[in-house]
Amino acid sequence: MLSRLKEHFYAAMPVIGPHAGIDAELMLAGKKPICILPVFEYNPNEEFIYKKRNYDRLRLDKAVEEGQLVSTDRFIQGGDQRNDFTMRFYAQPHKEQEMKEFADNYLNFEKLKKDHGRYLGYRRRDVMLWYAPSSLPSRIINPIYALSRQFKTAHRNTLLRNAGIEDPDQYCQRMEDKLDRNDLSIE
Repeated sequence: MLSRLKEHFYAAMPVIGPHAGIDAELMLAGKKPICILPVFEYNPNEEFIYKKRNYDRLRLDKAVEEGQLVSTDRFIQGGDQRNDFTMRFYAQPHKEQEMKEFADNYLNFEKLKKDHGRYLGYRRRDVMLWYAPSSLPSRIINPIYALSRQFKTAHRNTLLRNAGIEDPDQYCQRMEDKLDRNDLSIE
């Protein structure tokens, strides 16, 4: 009981990147309005985070094919051809217009400013923490970031439970094991 209470308290705290690594789970459960993933070729020797992003993109592409989600692509120029890539935006069908607006203005940071978080379904406190470094000295923001990392796991677990995943830690471990085996089969 105490650990659940502690997790509930931690989950309420602001975090950096509140949906990092679980965008697909939230999108497929209808718990996130919009997400973005880079489009790149799968490399079995990549780090877990890149394997997970690629696998998530495959899962979300399948949901688009089945009509559960909508998507649009935007080509991003990175200065030279080696750094050019495509960013794929996904949305719940009723958020298609917002997704297109977000995609059209994705690189216009001045126009979007703090709206990035709103489009992606982040809590206001998470967006505020993201922008805090520009207004706070490092002696204050560094301890806040350290605490944010502790709170992030609790927040992730709460979000995954709300998405219908009963044991988030076990789910994440199974996902890591699956991708370590380079198993890209979609369940």
